[in-house]
Amino acid sequence: MVMITMILTQVAESPWYINHAWELILALLAFLKVVVNLVPSDKPREVFGILDKIVNALVPDRLKK
Repeated sequence: MVMITMILTQVAESPWYINHAWELILALLAFLKVVVNLVPSDKPREVFGILDKIVNALVPDRLKK
């Protein structure tokens, strides 16, 4: 019984970066958007636009009704 309890507590105690993976991904995308907007070329903007569309498909914007 003690062994099962130890296994369950180890599963529940994930590292912080696993528990906050979506927040880290969104923060990374926000940082990349700032960097891409500072680059004078248009090619990185096109690539980030595709990534932005993918993220918007997964997590749509909230719209007030």
